[in-house]
Amino acid sequence: MRITFSNNLGQDTTVHWHGLPIPADQDGNPMDPVPTGMSRDYAFTLPVGSAGTYWYHPHPHGNTHEQVYRGLAGIFIVRSRTDPLGTLPERLVFITDLRLDLNGQIAADTAADLANGREGDQVLVNGAFQPVDAIAPGTTERWRIFDATNGRYTRLVLDGAPMVVAALDGCALASPITVPELLLAPGQRAELLVRAPATANQKLVLRTVGYDRGAMVPISPAVKLLEISTSSAGAIAPFAIPLTLPALPALPENLAVTQTIVLSDMGMVMGGGMGGGANGRFTINGKVFDPARDDITMKAGVAQEWRVRNDGMMDHPLHIHGTTFQLVASNRANIASDPRLNAFMDIVNLKSGEQIRIRLRIDTPGRRMFHCHILEHEAQGMMGVINVTL
Repeated sequence: MRITFSNNLGQDTTVHWHGLPIPADQDGNPMDPVPTGMSRDYAFTLPVGSAGTYWYHPHPHGNTHEQVYRGLAGIFIVRSRTDPLGTLPERLVFITDLRLDLNGQIAADTAADLANGREGDQVLVNGAFQPVDAIAPGTTERWRIFDATNGRYTRLVLDGAPMVVAALDGCALASPITVPELLLAPGQRAELLVRAPATANQKLVLRTVGYDRGAMVPISPAVKLLEISTSSAGAIAPFAIPLTLPALPALPENLAVTQTIVLSDMGMVMGGGMGGGANGRFTINGKVFDPARDDITMKAGVAQEWRVRNDGMMDHPLHIHGTTFQLVASNRANIASDPRLNAFMDIVNLKSGEQIRIRLRIDTPGRRMFHCHILEHEAQGMMGVINVTL
């Protein structure tokens, strides 16, 4: 790929190719800004095996959250030539939210937004409010769903058909899994296989229902995302969902724990402000982000196991740039039934008090980011640097 990017904003910015395994100097890190009025080329070759559902968004430190909630984000799909689901029709479900002020303009962040992560008043799909569409009876579709919000968790429920998960964060599962609901934290994606009812005038309704993400964060009400009705066309023959999918090979077992990562928002909740001053920030291992500091050093191509703990009072979704990682353990009570256990992803959500173990390998050298993907938390310091060396 070679993509020319021109920054016509009044702020420095970057483009981060979220989840894609590309060289560090092409990843849009905050240490590599494109100044206002300037352009640059992003150029990279995607390795075989990286087909999946991705997205892109800015990553300048301190301004990412505003640039994203004002609309700077997009879809990036990488297709495989040998995809067993490649013949299915696809539906893109790009979830954002919007808040307008009394003048009909996008409202600025509030103190509550900085503390909790911004949630808009209206939840949109592909820029539309509760879109309605039609589908031929019996059709099986591949839904690529994105939570592209700053701080809203989407707890998905599908009325009218089973919800079959085929991939998470661009990574195929070993086998499709039918679930009653699926939680997406900000930045996460999923691929669902959805078969429409076989008769006309039936409805599929995708909703997000309330989710308690801890601390003093209000629980958002249930919202209908989209509605699809079966048409009067003839029924489509059923698609045989494969029993296995081309999942990534598991990383080595019996790795020693190399890194311990502690996420904390205690200073924010109990300290002297919402996002202001040292007590108002979010930390990783007790430190706020410093672009000149290497927080972790690891060797390119060498697998590690990390222990990650959320000592904060609210959920935090951890994102690691330039790779996917495998969730291998959690102390959460219901983890055994979670399709994410032993799967690969590029964001993992941790509830308050949760401790997990993940395995990862980054194959190319350079300085990369890891951070909370609630973008207001990232802006206030919950971010660090991984220096990957040869």
